[in-house]
Amino acid sequence: MYELGMTPVLPAFSGNVPAALKSVFPAAKIERLGNWFTVGSDPRWCCTYLLDATDPSFIEIGKAFIKQQLKGLYYGRGGHIYNCNTFDENTPPVDEPECISSLGAAIFEGMQSGDDKAFWLMEANLHSVPIGKMVVLDLFAEVLPIWPPSEQFYGVPYIW
Repeated sequence: MYELGMTPVLPAFSGNVPAALKSVFPAAKIERLGNWFTVGSDPRWCCTYLLDATDPSFIEIGKAFIKQQLKGLYYGRGGHIYNCNTFDENTPPVDEPECISSLGAAIFEGMQSGDDKAFWLMEANLHSVPIGKMVVLDLFAEVLPIWPPSEQFYGVPYIW
């Protein structure tokens, strides 16, 4: 990618964790979500766990994740652009804007704690990230465009 002049987009910490995180952080607030992508009851794919955005370890883990990315051991040093979509193929535990907003804020704080030039590229819109620090990537607009009912993502730049 670098040789072609491309800027890689690196993953960031989304809050999804293995159940075994409880053994490292016994007091962590971890919630079991439903089955991944409705694959039924196959135990190999069950289940997704989410670390609560208000848990003190959330930002700590997010920062450590980004710091590890910046070492460049796996994908190069990156260009300060990160992708993170907590509920891709999953359903949020609650459908309350405040919860989703606090999760977005915690994800972004973890990103910026690890990289003060962090920029978030994602497939949805969050009001909890400052304008100019996120671009919405709408991958399904040809079938189900989201930009018309969201007033073109409320002023957040977007790509289709």
